[in-house]
Amino acid sequence: EPDSAGTHLMLGQALQAQDKTDLALAQFDTALQIKPDLIEADVLRIFTFLRKQQHDAALQAVTEFKSRHPKSPVPDVLAASAYIGKKDYTKARQALEQALAQDSKYFPARASLAQLALLQNDPAAARRYYQDILKQNPAHLDSLLALAALEVTTGKPKESVAWLEKARQKHPKNLAPALLLINAHLQLN
Repeated sequence: EPDSAGTHLMLGQALQAQDKTDLALAQFDTALQIKPDLIEADVLRIFTFLRKQQHDAALQAVTEFKSRHPKSPVPDVLAASAYIGKKDYTKARQALEQALAQDSKYFPARASLAQLALLQNDPAAARRYYQDILKQNPAHLDSLLALAALEVTTGKPKESVAWLEKARQKHPKNLAPALLLINAHLQLN
């Protein structure tokens, strides 16, 4: 169907991949006119503005997204990205806390809070956020790997190895934890 929202969404993604962001934005807007509840179009619009470093435009797009999906935590996480781009860490934290108020189990909000803590040079807070994710989902690979990386940056390579061993144990078929673990052991010896 040539004039479907999905077609405009795919065309927008192709244009975005070619760095034709203004044309991509037009396609995402058309997709939203055809199907206003198309979350992917909203997300891609906001990503496009963020990629162009147009943080105020991204925040305006977040407001529109939130009006269409008031119960979703996604707009608040995207707003936090725009605020981080503007170096307004207080508003970024508030947006992420609002996302968690909407859905306390929404992992991207906690992971973003951890990243924000690292931006503010607070590895202890980042560690707590990642550990909170693991309390809800002990096999959350991204959090296990992030904790391993965090321990390396804070000068605790043995703790890093412990997180990598947990990651390998929880995800035996995933090569990333195994390769990172081998590398960590080589660096320790």
